[in-house]
Amino acid sequence: YPIDQAEKAGLVVPRKSGEGYYDRFRDRLIVPIADAQGRIIGFGGRTLGADEPKYLNSPETELFDKGRTLFGLDKAKTAIAKQDGAIVVEGYFDVIALHAVGITNVVAALGTALSLSQVKQLSRYTDAKRIILNFDADRAGQTATERAIGEVAALAYRGEVQLRVLNLPGGKDADEFLKVYRADDYRALIDRAPLWLDWQIERAIA
Repeated sequence: YPIDQAEKAGLVVPRKSGEGYYDRFRDRLIVPIADAQGRIIGFGGRTLGADEPKYLNSPETELFDKGRTLFGLDKAKTAIAKQDGAIVVEGYFDVIALHAVGITNVVAALGTALSLSQVKQLSRYTDAKRIILNFDADRAGQTATERAIGEVAALAYRGEVQLRVLNLPGGKDADEFLKVYRADDYRALIDRAPLWLDWQIERAIA
């Protein structure tokens, strides 16, 4: 491909010296990001060293809009429709770990809070409009959960979305949880995940 296209796609970045380019994703484990039809539109990279940031996505392009993309949706949409509900986690490796143990109605919000556009996208596949947020239990994850609730609260109040929130015990994310517990343990927690309003009340009391 011509170098200007590679730059436009965010694969290479011009050097500050003005001489040539460098690989945006150097020394990173690469995760392809697909659209709902399974076409590759961007990449995520996890550093293999001490580089910051730890996770790096492709920049916004004509193809890749982070706020409108859900990682894993191409693999999850059939299961979301069949199970009439979607689980939204924070990272690629949470999605991969859950799919690997047979929990396949799972997508990730690519490190951002779930947007209204993403919720509407998910809602197309579930008649019950059931969406369960399983973000990390750290401060960043809780903030992302609150932001996601803020995005869809109006829909939830009108009953257009059945929004639930799951925080895993011990502050673990799904990937960590499955290294200790079984898939059935995760499913049991999903089944008991409180409605978003109950989750907010529990947080306020705590």
